[in-house]
Amino acid sequence: MISVIMPTFNKAAYLNLTLASFARQTSKDYEIVLIDDGSVDSTPAIAEKYKNKLNLIYLKQDNLGRSAARNKGIAASSGEYLLFNDDDRIVQGDFVDRHQKALLGESNTVHIGGKGRILTIWCRNQLILQGKDRRKLEERLGDRWHRIRKTAYAELASAEEVETNFKPTIDRLYLGKEFESDHVLGVPIDQIEDFRLKWMLGTTANLSVSKDAVIEAGMFDTEFKGWGMEDSELCYRLDRNGLELKEYPEALNYHQIHPIGRKFWMNSTMSASRMNELKRNIEYFYEKFRTPSSYIFRRTFYDNIPTLIVNEILIQFEGALGESDTVEEWDSLYRRIMRDRRNQSIRAKLGFRSKG
Repeated sequence: MISVIMPTFNKAAYLNLTLASFARQTSKDYEIVLIDDGSVDSTPAIAEKYKNKLNLIYLKQDNLGRSAARNKGIAASSGEYLLFNDDDRIVQGDFVDRHQKALLGESNTVHIGGKGRILTIWCRNQLILQGKDRRKLEERLGDRWHRIRKTAYAELASAEEVETNFKPTIDRLYLGKEFESDHVLGVPIDQIEDFRLKWMLGTTANLSVSKDAVIEAGMFDTEFKGWGMEDSELCYRLDRNGLELKEYPEALNYHQIHPIGRKFWMNSTMSASRMNELKRNIEYFYEKFRTPSSYIFRRTFYDNIPTLIVNEILIQFEGALGESDTVEEWDSLYRRIMRDRRNQSIRAKLGFRSKG
């Protein structure tokens, strides 16, 4: 059996649609462990609504954060395998079945599912939408979209529609792939030679793995606070323990975009509060391991470097380390690598060729 681990906090309306999508799964050999991380909205009523439709275990705790919630869910789970799916992610009808088949075929692998974006609830002036998102909604919804935009709040899909009229509902509100798909510039990670950063792509938005592997790795680190890194850091440890990480885009879910706070000026997909939390967690990640990977990840994050280039820098860095083991030596080596890369880029643009 597979256990779906789903923490939730004050997202009752989104959770309602997510659970409705699980009610239409082709596989029945699964349970959902729903961990309420101190919600004060109608989350308990939503859980009650689905208790007879789903094999649902509902757990309640104080607001201790995502890591503690997932650990509580893992401890209460009965499945041999774990499937992590967020409370705001609507799933395809064969979602559980696809993850089950992947795990049975490769049990020593972390399977990273595909992710799309969808607008199910309109909250005026609170959503991070790009121009192309608005154009898609205008094209599909027509005059209704113009009326919706004038309202403060509007639900664009019902649980009944998700459960009984899934594809037309999704097609109407689908916005495209999740922003994080540019991590590797659209190239499948198994096609990238010597890709050493697969763990970066492992997020609990859509991921399956054996329970024993997660327990052996030490579960989730509760020192990560707020948003970001607690799931990628677990995947970093799973990777170090020898598990393979593979993308499995056919196991697809859809993120219901929702308010996340004031937009961060340097990143149109991130809120300022989330960026601050992410920075804190990246610092903790680096201090925890102090490995070349954690060092380069931290440095290139602040330099805003694309993932494929980060991988190239990491390969150069590890190849040139030698006996260097102080932060000062690492800083010097990193600056030298970046300087050489800039010089090579300038020479290439000017049409110079290296001698020999």
